[in-house]
Amino acid sequence: YNTAQNSLGNVGAVVGENKGGLVNNVNVEFNAYKVMDGYCMGGVVGTINDNGVVSNCVVTVNAEKAWDRIGTHATGQARSSFGLIVGFCEKGTVEYCKVNSTVNIPIIANEGTGGIIGTMQLTAMVRYCTSNANVCWQPITYTQEARGRVGGIVGQLFGGTVMECTATGTVNKGGNQSAMCVGGIAGWVQHWRSQVENCIIRDCYYDNYVEGTQSLFGASKIGGLVGDVWWGEYHNNYVHTWLPSGLTEVKHGFGIIETEQLYYQYPPVCSGNYIVNGNASPQFTVVADFAALKAATAAIWDYTTVWNDSTTPFTLRKAKY
Repeated sequence: YNTAQNSLGNVGAVVGENKGGLVNNVNVEFNAYKVMDGYCMGGVVGTINDNGVVSNCVVTVNAEKAWDRIGTHATGQARSSFGLIVGFCEKGTVEYCKVNSTVNIPIIANEGTGGIIGTMQLTAMVRYCTSNANVCWQPITYTQEARGRVGGIVGQLFGGTVMECTATGTVNKGGNQSAMCVGGIAGWVQHWRSQVENCIIRDCYYDNYVEGTQSLFGASKIGGLVGDVWWGEYHNNYVHTWLPSGLTEVKHGFGIIETEQLYYQYPPVCSGNYIVNGNASPQFTVVADFAALKAATAAIWDYTTVWNDSTTPFTLRKAKY
């Protein structure tokens, strides 16, 4: 990785920028690492565009050491991104990828931080991916805390689809508690400026807990599925989330649904979403346990190809890699 102080962009351990190509069957193992400065950084690929594909890649993280100063000199919030597979994906696909980690991964960054992808927009897609990474975020400077958008799969979703993905690591545990948007699957979902693009999260599963308390700009927006929701579609998702003793903010599928009419905003469209240990809301149905989930979803979820017919948390999803 870049260890200079010259703010390089599109930095990946294997490929910096994938424009229309295929990165396939790559295993990356991090035992010691540190990025001093830069943006659009990924554990495999920095940036995907022009219908590029990243497939069947595995990242293993064995050392707890920060990726540092990501996005310090980046222009535009979408560019200040870090993901353990891909930093920034605009028009492309990430599929059949996996992140393995047994340590907290502190990422000192500006904007989007994700267990798979930092930021997605336009026609990006991530599917059939899983991460057990414990992703946490630290601001570069105190005034940047409002930009902390952290997700178990994707940090910022400005456009595109997240489908059939699983995250089972903690999100922001041990990180800066003032991160503004923290979610088990996505930290922040908002269309990109005036471009009304599809933002879809479906058939995804999160099992762990997310953290955040108070920031310089107000209470953190923290949800078991998504932290801050401006719009989008959410179908057939499942969240099992809880909090350690002393933290009481989050037992919701969504941290907050924004109501300000900005950039052609529309209310989120939701169906078939369930949460264990959660609070009742119009978007999520509360179930007592996994057996109750199975009973409630038997007629509406695909238990042939998507979900396992199992009540064990970590085998609930069918592996596709």
